[in-house]
Amino acid sequence: MNLVTVTSGEGSPNPAGHRMELFIINRSGVTVTPATAAFDAADPGADMIMTGDFTFASDDDYFRTIPVVVDSAELVNALVGEIGGQAFSNELGFFLASTLKDKLSFASNFVNAYVIVAVKDRNDNLRIIGRHDDPAYLTELSLTQGKTVGDRAGGEYKIACGTGKIAPIFSGTLRIAAVV
Repeated sequence: MNLVTVTSGEGSPNPAGHRMELFIINRSGVTVTPATAAFDAADPGADMIMTGDFTFASDDDYFRTIPVVVDSAELVNALVGEIGGQAFSNELGFFLASTLKDKLSFASNFVNAYVIVAVKDRNDNLRIIGRHDDPAYLTELSLTQGKTVGDRAGGEYKIACGTGKIAPIFSGTLRIAAVV
């Protein structure tokens, strides 16, 4: 086991939650996912950083920006499994407002899709869920119109991936537009 000296963080802000945007790309649009560094006792946390950039299948492939409802995105890295087989499960939940035709099409086309997702936390760390060879996928989706004025209308999504590791922090540049 690699032990890391952990500082207290006392007196430092630690805001919970995520920003109002997700970035999603189909697995087929990425040919190489950046790697994380090896554990280094001299640089605690370096093994949680994904360095380099994604390699895309074509200039037309990029992460699409998906606006989500404020304070609805939550990334959970949970320890699962029995001793001797423990690993981390990554789950990202979010709410996408409205059931207009574009949101319905997004929901319909997300079923059985394999993706890589990026979400920025409030410490401005861009966390990556999934890889080109071990992608994330939709595990839950509930669309609602609400019942009356003031009810929430839209889609409650949950995405998961089984990489077995905590979702790393991406330090590269995320392509969010086609190359022209």
